[in-house]
Amino acid sequence: MTTKSPPVLNPQFSKIYPGPFRYSPGSDWVDSTFDVYCISTEQHVLSTFYWDERERAELVAYVLTCALEFCHSDCKDLDLQEWKAFRQLYPGPYYSTSEDSSGYGPIEVINSQSAERSLTFCYDRCFTGKAKLVAPHVVAALEQLATSVE
Repeated sequence: MTTKSPPVLNPQFSKIYPGPFRYSPGSDWVDSTFDVYCISTEQHVLSTFYWDERERAELVAYVLTCALEFCHSDCKDLDLQEWKAFRQLYPGPYYSTSEDSSGYGPIEVINSQSAERSLTFCYDRCFTGKAKLVAPHVVAALEQLATSVE
């Protein structure tokens, strides 16, 4: 039987995206999005996508932003009601998978093991290798947040 190692925060992520983080509404030319940015570098980190599920996409962006903040600073501003709503949709544990998308090319999908759908996906929007850097780091941040809160 193979045992999986717990996800680990990547120090390279923190060099490129030192934080703090914020999210804001956006668009990727087709879908509406909530985009997570590193404020200090003004770099895009990832997006949540939606057509008609704005509240779900914003909830995911909010929690992913809180998870990154939690792991990169002393910020502990997580709204517990929002966290409970998120955990009902995405109870965890969290993991990422590599897939190929006809619209985006290679992507890293962020998943919750017992959820019906993925949280979001990352693609190489700003530089080659970005998705493989961001997705596992976000997974590790979510797991650390979940461990801390519960």
